[in-house]
Amino acid sequence: MSVAFTKEDSAETASETLLPDRPVSPHPNLVTVAGLKALEFQLDQAREAYETARKIEDVNERRRQAASPLRDVRYFAARVRTAQVITNPTSTDTVAFGSTVTFRRDDGRVQEISYRGRGRSGP
Repeated sequence: MSVAFTKEDSAETASETLLPDRPVSPHPNLVTVAGLKALEFQLDQAREAYETARKIEDVNERRRQAASPLRDVRYFAARVRTAQVITNPTSTDTVAFGSTVTFRRDDGRVQEISYRGRGRSGP
């Protein structure tokens, strides 16, 4: 095996294992109680996937398999750390974070919209 081939393989392996971080919004991370539990669940899932990948004996395969879960662990840990739990609205007079609005369209269809925030502005 030539040294050039080894270096190419190493560069390829490195690019597969150095994934860029998932972007984290600079805006407030408003969540409901259920939303926080969902984030914590996803963090636990990512940690489990990472721990499973760490058990792979082949170092290159271990790095490849661990890259995505490790990136997810960093992302969900940041989202849990910055989460601001907002209580469900107590009034139905104004639509607010955590509200669900149900309305009937002119054609008779019923539509429901929940505002839980999904990392972006709007419902």
